[in-house]
Amino acid sequence: MKNFIRNLKRVMQSRKITQAELARRTGIPAPNVSRILAGKEGVSIARGRRIARALKMRLSDLLKIPAKVA
Repeated sequence: MKNFIRNLKRVMQSRKITQAELARRTGIPAPNVSRILAGKEGVSIARGRRIARALKMRLSDLLKIPAKVA
């Protein structure tokens, strides 16, 4: 879950997508988006797919473990 949140935040920041915009694109209420990003609300597979689809990504990309920098 931590990887999902970290990757989601990175994508949102790089694309300049606000929580309100993500909520609009996904149909997930803004308070829920806020709780997801804060790690206070879990994300089901279905909801994760919805978020990924709204970002034109695959869910697996949001779940990836970041590569370690040596």
